[in-house]
Amino acid sequence: MLFSVRLHDAVDPDTVLRRLLPALAGARGERRVAYAQYDAERAVLSRRWSAAPEGRVDEAAVELEPQRLNTLLLDDAGGDRPLRPADAAPAWALRDLIPGLEPDKSWVRVRAIAHDGALLGVLVVAEPRRLLQARKGDGPVAAAGDVLEMALARAIAAAAEKGPMRPSPFADAAVERLHESERAVAAARDELAQVRARIEALERAAAGATELLMDAHVELD
Repeated sequence: MLFSVRLHDAVDPDTVLRRLLPALAGARGERRVAYAQYDAERAVLSRRWSAAPEGRVDEAAVELEPQRLNTLLLDDAGGDRPLRPADAAPAWALRDLIPGLEPDKSWVRVRAIAHDGALLGVLVVAEPRRLLQARKGDGPVAAAGDVLEMALARAIAAAAEKGPMRPSPFADAAVERLHESERAVAAARDELAQVRARIEALERAAAGATELLMDAHVELD
């Protein structure tokens, strides 16, 4: 399921989420999934993307502390990141992340998504409780967390490379050539000024010599 999703050209987090979340939800909508982005400055989940019917992904602003979903999510950012139950999460918080969810009929789990020890966000997965006994292991849901984490980290790194503007090696070489040209022009001007000074000195010397030569002719006459 997940490996058929085209992610190699998804160079921003929004594109990654809009391609991956519907795939994780399943072709028949077997599960409800969402991703909530973490705002480190405010220490809250500030925006969520939720898979909707027909492959759509809805986006909306939220404001929720990760600990409200599971108290271990922040600790998970620096270590293992398993799927954890969200049994203690308030129903309103789960509905904010997955609109229309019926928490009493769903088995909801959450997983920290992190990069270099920093929390990026939280993956939320809800499945019908009737499937709880039938399913074995985490299967594609656990793999989805790893794929999402890698794809988001790659997209964030690509965005960081694009901005802010970084000097290009070619631009550096061009600037250096310009500086060399400016130094050469300045040196030529200095040399020209020195030549002019020597010419003026020679002209004065020639004028003086001419006057002396005329005086000598007068004396000889």
